[in-house]
Amino acid sequence: MLPELTPDSFADVRKPLDLASWLPRQVYVDPAVYAQEIQKIWKREWLFAAHVSAVPSPGDYTTLALVGQPLVIVRGTDGIIRGFYNVCRHRGMAVASGCGHADVIACPYHGWKFDTLGQLIEAPMMDKTTGFDISAIKLRAIRTEVFHGMIFVNFDDDAQALAPRIADLGDILAPWRIETLKPVFHDEYIGDFNWKVMSENANEGYHIIAAHRDSAQDIAPGELSFSTDAENGRAWFDLHTPYVETVPASDVPEIPGVPDWSRRGMSFFAFHPNFLISLTPDHVSIYATHPEGPGRTRFTWVTYVPQATTMAPGFAAFIDRMGAWFKQINREDELVCNAVQKGVTSEGWIPPRYSYLEKPVWQFHNWYLDRLTGPVAAA
Repeated sequence: MLPELTPDSFADVRKPLDLASWLPRQVYVDPAVYAQEIQKIWKREWLFAAHVSAVPSPGDYTTLALVGQPLVIVRGTDGIIRGFYNVCRHRGMAVASGCGHADVIACPYHGWKFDTLGQLIEAPMMDKTTGFDISAIKLRAIRTEVFHGMIFVNFDDDAQALAPRIADLGDILAPWRIETLKPVFHDEYIGDFNWKVMSENANEGYHIIAAHRDSAQDIAPGELSFSTDAENGRAWFDLHTPYVETVPASDVPEIPGVPDWSRRGMSFFAFHPNFLISLTPDHVSIYATHPEGPGRTRFTWVTYVPQATTMAPGFAAFIDRMGAWFKQINREDELVCNAVQKGVTSEGWIPPRYSYLEKPVWQFHNWYLDRLTGPVAAA
């Protein structure tokens, strides 16, 4: 039996970084806590769903599941990208599967058809049903916003709009013109760990020292990593892992117009709970975390480059070299996250103190508690 959580359970997390201690064990293993997270965080915050390259043309669609809800993202004939529950308004059958193109979205069960704006346009034999109004029936929409080429959804109709919340992050991303980039690498796995274990791992450079000692430590040493303060209500967080000397040589050209600071190391920007993006001079990678239970998480990594890069003489070598490196990093992270979940499940685990290199994790934990239990009252 897990001890009941009280406000005192989180008191040590709320202390200043140099005095604070980690979240308690229950938040990683207790199904009741997980259920609260879904309702208070995942169904209220903006969640990354896809990049616009997944639906480049009118009629294109892609499907996904977020916190157990089946969704379909569609670019309408009007060019607007919308999100819908992937559920027929008749008997609940999924109206789309995988990804592809459809001028009409047709349910395979009874043949109800919807246009790409979600409007029901055909319902066989329903004309004999008294009062049935085809014009009043649409696929149920989910709030959708496109931010610099990245598609986000929100289950909360009353949530603040996305763009104003992270406009300052948009200023940082703008030189990469992410909306024009093309996916060239994809990796995905389901791990036996809580979603926060991956978020913690992805938001600190401390673990590079040991977990990535053979893959990244000699390029961007973990002890050099740092982050900035999320002041004045800033909605996003950052992590920077400087290179030892200069930017490693690349097989492909830089993205035109990227700032000089991007050549000094790898920079990561997080918008919790599931979005992380890394910026380098020649590519962008987007990482997404999707919880599937208290001890089960799906993690995806997609790397993007300009179309012109795919035509560069060194592109094949770039993909071979970087793809192998990305997969190595992923396997190393998967290994440690699975092991950490086993550890935090143990009654022998006691929440530790934070290293100064874990500042982004401490920031994440306080962001998390603000939503799970409410923000700390100002002194």
